[in-house]
Amino acid sequence: LVHAVYLGGVFVAISHGLEAIRAGKASVEEARLLGVPPGETVLIIERLTYQRGDTRPCEFVRGVYRYDQYTFSMTMRRGGRRRPAAGFGIAAARGGVYAHSE
Repeated sequence: LVHAVYLGGVFVAISHGLEAIRAGKASVEEARLLGVPPGETVLIIERLTYQRGDTRPCEFVRGVYRYDQYTFSMTMRRGGRRRPAAGFGIAAARGGVYAHSE
């Protein structure tokens, strides 16, 4: 199974990605967009995606979410030598603020 994303008008074969979830404080602009007071606690999710055959990331995504309207879920399986399931589920009850760069 080949995983690919559409970046800059081209499909790019993806080898892997790294995603981190942490708590933070909403900036003035993020707070305005999310409808919360500046400095409110938010969830920040950042992801680096890597193209097959390259050690440099080809994509950076940063999402900022209201902590009270976001659910993170992951399917985990125990198994022998099988590869992990391709991807995991993330669901947001309402939208967040995204920053995306390639």
